[in-house]
Order: sequence, then C-alpha cells, then structure tokens
Amino acid sequence: MDITLTREIERMKNAKEVYQKEYVSNIEELEEKVERLDTQVDRTGSEMKREILEKHKNLYIQEIEKLDATIEKTTRFIDDKVAALELKLRELNKEKKSFEYNIKKLEEAIQRRNTAEVFEMFETVMNALKILREEST
Repeated sequence: MDITLTREIERMKNAKEVYQKEYVSNIEELEEKVERLDTQVDRTGSEMKREILEKHKNLYIQEIEKLDATIEKTTRFIDDKVAALELKLRELNKEKKSFEYNIKKLEEAIQRRNTAEVFEMFETVMNALKILREEST
C-alpha cells in the first residue's frame, strides 16, 4: 500500500510539473500573438482593421486569463491531493510500526493464500522483527 501511495504522489507531482510546463508554453505563445497584434495595430491606418485586431487581441487576453485561472485551480487541486496522500502515507508508516498491525497483515495474507503476496508478507515479518528489536533495547 505504501509503495502505491508513493508512486501516486510521484505521479501527481510529475503531472503537475508537466502541466506547468505546458502552461508556460501556451502563455508564451499567446503573449507572442498579443505582441504581434499590438505591432499590427500600431502600424495600421484603418480604423476597421484596428477594431478587428483589437478584438483578436482581447480574445487572446481572455484565453490567457482562462489559462491563469485553470493553472491555479489545477495546481491547488494537485497540491491538496498530494498533501492528503502524504498524510495517509505518514499514518500508514506510523501504523506499520505497530506490532498488532503487522500480525493482522500476516493473518489476512495467509487467509487469502495468494502467492503474489509472499514478498509483502516478508516485509511485514521484517517490520515486526524491527519492532521487537526496538522494544528489546
């Protein structure tokens, strides 16, 4: 379970990083378009063309604002999810230090008789032995 949580935390952090890189790329592209439109607006003499270019510029600015709002919402969501998973992982690690927890995990695995859980059972036995060693010192 703790390996699954650790992998999920890493996956979420990587997804956040990828999303932020994509955001920066999109923002740079839109800002470049806005700058080009500003240049075109400055050079044009036609009032109608200026209005059309300003409308396009405003659309790009609105798109930038949407991206800003989305990145904030998504980043906050991912951060909250990571924090919750890290809390759960800390609780699980604290629980793993309990002798009763390790015995319960072994009993459940023995009842299921799933050979795929053998290494997890060894890990549980190892945790229990560590607890015994710590208690004896």
